[in-house]
Amino acid sequence: MARKKHIPQRMCIVCRVRFDKKDLTRVVKQKEKDAQNASDKQKEKDVQKASDKQKDTQKVAHKIIVDESQKADGRGAYICKKAECYEILVKQKRLNRSFSADVPSDVYTELGKQLGSK
Repeated sequence: MARKKHIPQRMCIVCRVRFDKKDLTRVVKQKEKDAQNASDKQKEKDVQKASDKQKDTQKVAHKIIVDESQKADGRGAYICKKAECYEILVKQKRLNRSFSADVPSDVYTELGKQLGSK
């Protein structure tokens, strides 16, 4: 007898219903990374060791994107493809709550295009 393959499940942040991961759209909050050469990275490591105590007070820049591959690094949030969920998502700014950050309106617009709403 063959074993069934495990299908990952994720929850929509709006309606709180579980779906197969492939049926949801993923939005990701990534840390912004600047392109640096090797010497700059070494300098950064030295500075970081000296200022570990100040880490709590420093703010890290973030980039929020719609993840079409569903494999991008970062904190993810999933939204189902129902029009009602998209409307509530925009109206209540649920992504802002999920990521504890201000999400630009162009992310909501791009998400709407991908979901087929508005």
